[in-house]
Amino acid sequence: MRREKARRFVFIREKFDRRIGQKILTGFRHQVICTNLQTPAEEMWRFCNQRCTLENRISELKDGFAMDQQSQHTLFKNTAYATIKVVACNLLNWMKAVVLPRETRTYRSGTLRRKIFCVPGNVIISGRYIRHAANRWLEDVVWRLHALYYIIAAHLWAQVS
Repeated sequence: MRREKARRFVFIREKFDRRIGQKILTGFRHQVICTNLQTPAEEMWRFCNQRCTLENRISELKDGFAMDQQSQHTLFKNTAYATIKVVACNLLNWMKAVVLPRETRTYRSGTLRRKIFCVPGNVIISGRYIRHAANRWLEDVVWRLHALYYIIAAHLWAQVS
């Protein structure tokens, strides 16, 4: 395949340290950008890095809310179904911003689904005994929801009175 324009490659190598539990992973993250622009390499990296967040949001919509699937048979039904998915996505983003702890704001919908909706507690097996231990993280979220409920109720009561 013959190219009409010349291309250049920008290679990026970033060092990272990531903590997973008690382990610290150290290594390098590599990226290659193919472009026909003559901008400096660092500026090109910054430009492409900004666009990546949009790709992550599209991936989140596809993986977390199945926006790429249209299961209805008519355009009107598919439009209504997509609108419901958008409302669910906005509610989840609002919940991440207002209710959840700060460190969980970067969680994707699959992680939140697993931590909140699918697993309300932990099952602990010790010897012959099986018991149900409370999920401390979920308890914190529930207390935040209660506090938010009382703040909204007080605000609405003040408007009515």
